[in-house]
Amino acid sequence: ESVSIAEALQEKGFLVPFELMSTMTMDFQLMFWVIAFIITVSVMLYIFFHAEKPWLSVFCFMTFGLFFISMNFMRQMIASCILLLGMRFIRKNQFLPYLVLVIFATTFHVSALLMIPFYFILRIKLTGKVMIAYSVVTVLAFVFSQMVLDFFNDYIYKGYTITNPEVTNGTNPIYTIFFLAFFILAFAVRKELMKTDEFNNVLLNCMFFTVFFEIMGVRHAILSRFSLLFFIPAIVIPVPRVIIIIVNKISNKFINVICYILT
Repeated sequence: ESVSIAEALQEKGFLVPFELMSTMTMDFQLMFWVIAFIITVSVMLYIFFHAEKPWLSVFCFMTFGLFFISMNFMRQMIASCILLLGMRFIRKNQFLPYLVLVIFATTFHVSALLMIPFYFILRIKLTGKVMIAYSVVTVLAFVFSQMVLDFFNDYIYKGYTITNPEVTNGTNPIYTIFFLAFFILAFAVRKELMKTDEFNNVLLNCMFFTVFFEIMGVRHAILSRFSLLFFIPAIVIPVPRVIIIIVNKISNKFINVICYILT
């Protein structure tokens, strides 16, 4: 009998440490504490080393749902924290260490395998033409979302049937609309973002694919889980940068109006 990739890997990176912990204590609350500590510290360190306004990045982490999600999809969030380290390898164009890191992340959650082709996809420069192509792909993927779902069920997980609520039900579209609106704002100020750091293009791609999988999740909630692979770098760094750019634009226009009136 064939087994899925997840069954083959058994996500030993997650299971083994807690099997060892269980030999010392059966306190499940300690396990949750350890997981929360690993995820939160990882994100805080990422913010500390990469954010211009750490307090704003922490605010985004707490209010955009990342902290809440980290307490629910623990294995995938640990894998996502590992993948945060991969951002430096994308920046430095180092595929081999990135690949090793992704393989390590799959021992916590097999969905991390998806990030292998995204090493190349995230580097695509976001232009108007690219966004048109992305939009067409998004519409087609949404229309044929059942085929996308079948693919992941056939090759990644086999434990989700058509009777599972996460398969038959979708997520609340309000969150998707919110993320989409913010991505549109970010795309509108992409030139300003590129002037400060060209790597923002990779982060903007992360924002787009967060939105992409959230859109898929409107029809099948389980597909929105793949957005978690992009969620952290898509929120804690570029969102504050976009906010700062927009606030500066508004401030400059306000100052210009005041100066015009006074003169």
